[in-house]
Amino acid sequence: MAYPFAMRVSPVAACAAALVSSLAFAQEVHVTGNDCAASIRVEARDARLSEVLKRVAQALDFQLSFDADADPLVTINAMRDPVDVLTLVASAQNVSIAKARNPRCPERERIVKVWILGKGPKVAAVAKPAVQAPQPNAAEQARAQEGINMILQAHGVATPDEEQQGDSPH
Repeated sequence: MAYPFAMRVSPVAACAAALVSSLAFAQEVHVTGNDCAASIRVEARDARLSEVLKRVAQALDFQLSFDADADPLVTINAMRDPVDVLTLVASAQNVSIAKARNPRCPERERIVKVWILGKGPKVAAVAKPAVQAPQPNAAEQARAQEGINMILQAHGVATPDEEQQGDSPH
């Protein structure tokens, strides 16, 4: 039976629709738990790290500063302590986590802020020539020795001058 108003779907349109639906599925991120929970569940498949961390930050009510050099795709399905989840999902990143007492749950600490830092500027090491310390002249050396002698005498230790005098016959 032919339908008079049947629409033909081009193969390109079908591929585009499939791609859009798979992208929507791939970006899904689910976080279960709150800042009082002993553990949280994070589920994500092929989602950007920044999006996963943003959702965790919303669920646990902490500030997120994401300054990483890259924003890789991550897949995770874990139920762990919140700090463990963060270090697991961002294991290849430079992560800093600040915690404080949780006023809503006195027996627990909560995450206050998370920083995902870049690795820093790519700077090539440049060898610098060694700087030679200036050599003291004879007058400076004599003054330095006088100071040393004063300290030695104050502690009852013979100075090099006194030792030489003691060795020579009078």
